[in-house]
Amino acid sequence: MQMKITFFVTAKEYSALVKAALVNLRSVPDQAHRFVLDGLEKDGYIREETDSKNEVKHGQS
Repeated sequence: MQMKITFFVTAKEYSALVKAALVNLRSVPDQAHRFVLDGLEKDGYIREETDSKNEVKHGQS
C-alpha cells in the first residue's frame, strides 16, 4: 500500500527545501550532477536570496 502525504509550505520554505536537496546533490561525486547544478547557478535559476522583497506573492504578477 502506498501513502501520499501533502505538505503546504511557503515559497521561502520551498526554496530552502530545494536548496538543501541541491546541496546534497552537489556532494555526489558524479560529474553530470555537478555540471547541471553549475549551469543552473550560472543561468540564475539557483540563487541565494536573503531579501524578502523578491518573494512571490500569491495573486500578484
